[in-house]
Amino acid sequence: MGKRNAWIRILCLLLVGGLLGAMLPGGLPQAAAAGSRQVKISIAEVNHCDIYYCEGGELVPIEEGQVINKTTTGNYGILFFAAPHTGYALSAMTATSSAGDYYTISNGEPNGAGSEFYTYSNGKNVTNLKRVGYSEDQIERILTQAIAVGCDDALLFSRPASDTGAISSNLMFCAEKLPTLEKHIKSVTPKNGGQDKPYTEGMSVGLGDTINYSLDVTFYLSVGEKTICS
Repeated sequence: MGKRNAWIRILCLLLVGGLLGAMLPGGLPQAAAAGSRQVKISIAEVNHCDIYYCEGGELVPIEEGQVINKTTTGNYGILFFAAPHTGYALSAMTATSSAGDYYTISNGEPNGAGSEFYTYSNGKNVTNLKRVGYSEDQIERILTQAIAVGCDDALLFSRPASDTGAISSNLMFCAEKLPTLEKHIKSVTPKNGGQDKPYTEGMSVGLGDTINYSLDVTFYLSVGEKTICS
C-alpha cells in the first residue's frame, strides 16, 4: 500500500505541475507559439529612388540590403512607398511570393484622395489594410506623409490569417531616368519665300521670317548601371 500511495502522489504532482505550467506566463512555450509565423522581407534591390515602409505607425526609411524580421499571428500587412530621385520615374515595384502590384498614391490631392490606391479593385487595398488593423484616418495620414516626402507609388504586402506558414519575400524598387528634350533652331524661312537658310549662331533673322526648330529626344538606357528590375 505504501508504494501505491507514493505513485499516486507523484502522479498528482505531475498533473498539477502540468496545469500550472500551462497557465503561468512562460509555461509551455510551444503552446504559446501556436498559430504564430515568421515574416522575412528583404529589400533586395533599390535603383534611383528612396524607400519607406509603414507597419501600423510612422514612415520609416529603409535601404537596399536591409531585412524586416517579425513573428506575427493573425492577419499581417505592411506598406512600402517609393520616392523616385529627381529626373527619374518609378518603373517597377516587385515582391516575390506576392502579386507584386503597385499603386499610384497621388492624384493631385495631398492625402491621396481619389488616387489609384483607393480605387483599385473597388477599394481592395483599403479593405486589406483595415483587415490588419488600420483605420481610415491612419491610412489617410500615412498617404499624406508619403506624398509629402515625394513618394509616387505604394506596394501593399498583406497576408490573411488563413494563409499559414512562414512568409519570405524579396522586394525590388526601380526608377528609370526620364527622357530629355532639347529644342534647337534648325533653319530660317524668309518671309517672302525662297530657300530655307541653315541657322548659324548670330545670323540675322528678319521680321516675319519663319524660324524652324528641331526637337531632340534622348532616351537613357541603364548601361553601366545596376540591372533594372523586370
